[in-house]
Formats: sequence, structure tokens, C-alpha cells
Amino acid sequence: MNWNLPVKPALVAGFFVYAMSFPAGAQDYIDVEAERAAAERQRLQQAPSSPMPGAANPSSTAVGIRPYSGTTLAAEPIVESQADGGGAINNAGDLVIQIQQLQAEVRRLNGLVEEQSQQIQQLQEQSLERYIDIDRRLAGLSGGAPLNPAAADAGRTAPSVSPPVAGSGASDVQATPAEEAAYQSAYELVKQRRFAPAVSAFKAFLGDYPFGRYAPNAHYWLGELYLVVDPAEPEMARQSFKLLLDQYPNNPKIPDALYKLGRVHYIKGNRQRSKEYLDRAIREYGQKGHPAAQLAQDFLDQNF
Repeated sequence: MNWNLPVKPALVAGFFVYAMSFPAGAQDYIDVEAERAAAERQRLQQAPSSPMPGAANPSSTAVGIRPYSGTTLAAEPIVESQADGGGAINNAGDLVIQIQQLQAEVRRLNGLVEEQSQQIQQLQEQSLERYIDIDRRLAGLSGGAPLNPAAADAGRTAPSVSPPVAGSGASDVQATPAEEAAYQSAYELVKQRRFAPAVSAFKAFLGDYPFGRYAPNAHYWLGELYLVVDPAEPEMARQSFKLLLDQYPNNPKIPDALYKLGRVHYIKGNRQRSKEYLDRAIREYGQKGHPAAQLAQDFLDQNF
């Protein structure tokens, strides 16, 4: 069966109908778009003008920006954080304070040491003066060299050229006028507190009269003087006292030499030897009531 003849007129007729309706639909679309564009223009004209993106706007109150009011605002202080070095500054300040405190403490201690050194010097000088007085009394009792020696007898026996017998204390040795004058000359320097010249004088005396009547006294005074000269010489003092102790064990100055040896060893840092000499002075002369024994006991009580 042939369907083409009846169908073609219908299709052609439908096409023409659709084509004739298309212009009308397109016109309607154009009109709607035109109206929409006009409405948009009217809205834009009525809306307040806004700044372009990124443009400065004095009236803007965006976050972090304040409008300029014509007045100058005070700058806020900047506080440094721990991470910005504040901690380091605080640590440095504390270190400076600590250094200043240490310096003040050192100055205080230096002043204390100086004050104590002066007190020790005064005590040593007072001790020296006390022994000068003791020496004067002993000399008077034993018939030794007086403070103002009288003219020597022209017929006096010459001094022995051999060392004194151990235990004699050189008391049996006669002194010549020259020896007595040399000893008194050195002794006067001690009384005048001219300690350095006195050391030289007693050394010269022992060089001229090593075994003379006053040799034990010269050794003792050298030991005393070595402790009060500036600077002090404890080792030389020890040698002088020890020589007196070894060569003249019965000399009246032995108790004082024992006490002084105890002090010298203490100064030198040998506490054991110091205590040995102090105990010996107390043991051998305490019951006899010798002042050196009491001085030794006092020193032990204060330092041991």
C-alpha cells in the first residue's frame, strides 16, 4: 500500500503553521528581555553609589580601620613579649643586680679582713711591749743588761769563744762592754718600735757575738720581730724560736718561746704542731704559774 500521497499534504500544512507561529514567540522573548533590562537600569539608578572594590572609603568602618575624626590619638605603648626579647632583658637585669651584690659583699669582706689585720698587728705589738717589760724585769733579776747599762769594769773577763754548754742558758758567760752596748743599741730600737732596723741590729749582734751572754735574748727578739715586721716572716720567726729552744733549753725565755712556736705553727697552717707546743707550755710551766702557760691555754680555748 502507498502511504506517501495522503501524508505529504498534511506534513506540509503542519510545517507552515509552525513556521508562522515562530516569529510571534521570538518577539515575545525579546520584549520580556527588554523589560528586564529596563527594570535593572531603573534599580541601579535608584540604588546609592558604592565605591569600587579596593578604593579608599573614608566612611568605611571595616575591621581594623577607623574613620579619621580630625583628632590625634595617643600612641599606645608597645609591650615586648617574651619571644621578642623581654625575657632576655629581664635576665640581663637580674645578672647585673647579682654582680653588684657580689661586689658589695667583696668590699665588705675586704674591709673586714683589713680591720682584723690591724687588730692582729695591734695585738702583736702589745705582746711585744709586754715581753719588753718582762725582759726588763728578768734582766734586773738575773743581773743582765740593764736599761741604762753602767760603765763596764775594766777588769771584766773576756767572753768565751766556745758555744755555751747546753742547759746553761749562756748565763755563765760574761759580756764585754762592747757586747752589752751592742745589745742595748738593738734593744732600744725595739722600744722605739723601729722593728725593721731592730731586726738588722740583732742579726748583726749575733754575727759579732754568736755565743755571747745575750745571744739567747737576741734569738728570742728576732723571733718576736719577724712576726711584727711588714710583711711578717713566720718561717724566720719559727727558726729563731726553735734555735733558742734547742741551744738554750734552760733559758728563762723558753716558756715564751714554746708559746710563740705554737702561734707560729698555727699561722703557718700546721695545727697539729701548734697544739703540741701549746700543750707543752701548759704541761711544763702551768703549775709554775708562768704567764706563757696561761696564754697558751687561752689560745687553745679560742682556736681549737
